[in-house]
Amino acid sequence: SEGDRWGGVWECAWFQLEGVVPQEWAGKQVVAQLDLNGEGLVFDAEGEPVQGITNASVFAPLSDEAGRPFVPLFKCAEGGEKVSLWVDAGANGLFGVRKEQDPPRACPTRHGRYEGVVQRIRLAVWHEELWQLSLDFDVLLDLMKSLPEDDLRRERLLHGLSRMVEIYADDPANATACREHLAPLLAQPAHATTITLS
Repeated sequence: SEGDRWGGVWECAWFQLEGVVPQEWAGKQVVAQLDLNGEGLVFDAEGEPVQGITNASVFAPLSDEAGRPFVPLFKCAEGGEKVSLWVDAGANGLFGVRKEQDPPRACPTRHGRYEGVVQRIRLAVWHEELWQLSLDFDVLLDLMKSLPEDDLRRERLLHGLSRMVEIYADDPANATACREHLAPLLAQPAHATTITLS
């Protein structure tokens, strides 16, 4: 169950997970949300690898949303589908475990010292447009933070992101309108002298 401890640092465990998609989720995209406070590999009932999972990313070690906990299951559920997964989990990060002398950003420790604790273990409805909006927002927010405080582009990004929050108005149905509002900000190229990365 969520909150249960399953092991100490560097320990490994196998999980057998079974569930049923609720009938009221018919027509929706369904995923498994698996955060075992470490990393792991998800297998289907036949033993075939499905996807790796991790609770954090070296690219955003202090972010609560930078991990890879979502495993796609059904693009368009009928409701009532049985789910059977196995997970080989380790109570460590993608590149090991942070040591006391390491700088905080050297290795993520989002949920403490990688003690094996079940953070999330559930089925969920996936909202692709909201996910894409969160990525758009994060890219622009990170860009804004990286610019000097007196930079005109930073000011435009701040106003654009603030306006997006107004458009969202705490209603997920507004996600598409928000993405349309942010599109010109994402499309704006860097300065002409800036190098191009691929």
